[in-house]
Amino acid sequence: MFDLEGVAMGFKEPVLLNDIVGWRRRGAETQSLAEVLDLSLSLLSRPLGHDQHVVIKPSSIANVIGPAILAMRPNARALLLYAPIEEFLSSIAVKGLWGRQWARTSLIGQAKDHALSHKFTTEELLELTDLQIAGLSWLSHLAIFTRMQKKLGANRVAFCDSATLLRDPLRTTKAFYRHLEIPLGYSEAQAIAEGPVFTRNSKDGAAYSADDRQARLDHTREYNREEIDMVAEWIRQLAKGIDLNVNPETNLD
Repeated sequence: MFDLEGVAMGFKEPVLLNDIVGWRRRGAETQSLAEVLDLSLSLLSRPLGHDQHVVIKPSSIANVIGPAILAMRPNARALLLYAPIEEFLSSIAVKGLWGRQWARTSLIGQAKDHALSHKFTTEELLELTDLQIAGLSWLSHLAIFTRMQKKLGANRVAFCDSATLLRDPLRTTKAFYRHLEIPLGYSEAQAIAEGPVFTRNSKDGAAYSADDRQARLDHTREYNREEIDMVAEWIRQLAKGIDLNVNPETNLD
């Protein structure tokens, strides 16, 4: 979406940021970590060719250093794309064993980062189901961005849910560029909205549509309805206990 010749370029999940998080987990000294992160951001922010802006789509692993990144770069802005809890749980379930394993691996990392939204003993975590683990991971990421938005304001940290993202690709594209303060003409926005960003699966390149995605999630949710509904309600109760909104408003207009 953000590869626009002469205007912007995008980096998808740069390993460099993941490596910094890994170093942090291994006990890196705070000052050294800050210096390396600052240098890394300087390297990543250098446009190639004649592009004027750089947009980084980090792995979720790097969310934990998001506050530090925005603190180091006062002109930087962030955008969290999220799926409502039921859709997220359905997307994990639809991936089968590998989706559930990914969720556990993600939560292990968050625990190492001391970034879980709630404290659980090891025994308590082991008692959780796969979808509970996935939901807790989702909630912990949401908590990080919510704190960032409260501290920095909606003009720097914005949310966008999956339904809004896919409902009107042209409007979404223009809103994203506007939030990131990147100039975009109508014809350019239209080309992005009608291009592979919204018509191809980002993982395997296969043909994709919002309707296809929703149909697949609906089928999975129906098959796993009892567990998904119970876990979603559990997550809402956890969020309520820390005064966290599980449906943050899309604030891009």
